[in-house]
Amino acid sequence: MACVEQCPVMIDHLDKIVNMRRSLVLNEGKAPKETIEMYRNLEMYNCPWTNPQSTRADWARDLDIKIVSRTQSDDFDLLYWVGCVSSFDPRNQEIAKSVVKILKEAKINFAILGEEEKCTGDPAKRTGNEYLAQTLATQNIETLRKHNVKQIITACPHCFNSLKNDYSSMGYNVEIFHHTEYIARLIAEGKVKVAMDETEEKYTFHDPCYLGRYNRVFDAPRDALGSVSGNVVEMAMSKTKSLCCGAGGGRLWMNETVGTKISHKRIEMADQTGATTLVTACPYCMTMLDDARKVTNREEKMKISDISEIIANKLNRL
Repeated sequence: MACVEQCPVMIDHLDKIVNMRRSLVLNEGKAPKETIEMYRNLEMYNCPWTNPQSTRADWARDLDIKIVSRTQSDDFDLLYWVGCVSSFDPRNQEIAKSVVKILKEAKINFAILGEEEKCTGDPAKRTGNEYLAQTLATQNIETLRKHNVKQIITACPHCFNSLKNDYSSMGYNVEIFHHTEYIARLIAEGKVKVAMDETEEKYTFHDPCYLGRYNRVFDAPRDALGSVSGNVVEMAMSKTKSLCCGAGGGRLWMNETVGTKISHKRIEMADQTGATTLVTACPYCMTMLDDARKVTNREEKMKISDISEIIANKLNRL
């Protein structure tokens, strides 16, 4: 997408690259080994890994939230689409718990699908397996319609983009919010109160590609972050010129073996701001940048948090 935006003759490289991937995968059966394994997992487990579908809501154990697959009740106003990464990855499960904490504080009547939620199909679609992506999307749309879902919030920009744009092209249209948009609105409307950070903590925000470049959501995360701190600095490359974390286009499941890893370049940019906390709004970015932070020996120098975690930790009880 960065190349598309910068191209002086407006060539849409992105669609051509994805179409070439589709041709390789669907017509010639060619794909990287890691990608083929990911396809197999999506077909068998409805997620990119080998986690059983029955454990998708285990992270929410003891949180006292509505789980549709267990209650079969449609008595909720907002559906929280958790996504595969936040459902199964221990680090990103903390983000899901923070989102729940904020929604509960605002007294929002929400639910999660639990075992009825499947991968949106994004990893398959971006790597060329359109058939598998369409299959998963069709199954999810059927589930969402069955439960009469009207509004969806998700903390994953990849899920956000799929639900908002890919599913819309398949005739499914409901209100879709990224969690930064929803949280910023809750704060603006006074439904949650947050305390300003009185410490010397310095923050910098990393724009996820599918939140910023693809869906033009730039202000909401900064508004939410600005509600708890006035000490926020921008990286040299931000907003429309932000650098990818390295996980886009299915690269989360593939190893980079040539040159400097993109995630290492990005963590260096964050370090150059002098920030003590790097803020993300995407589980893919969290995974890539947290790994880069550790590999480049910046663990003691810089923390990494999702916006929801920062807001949840600054809640003032109403």
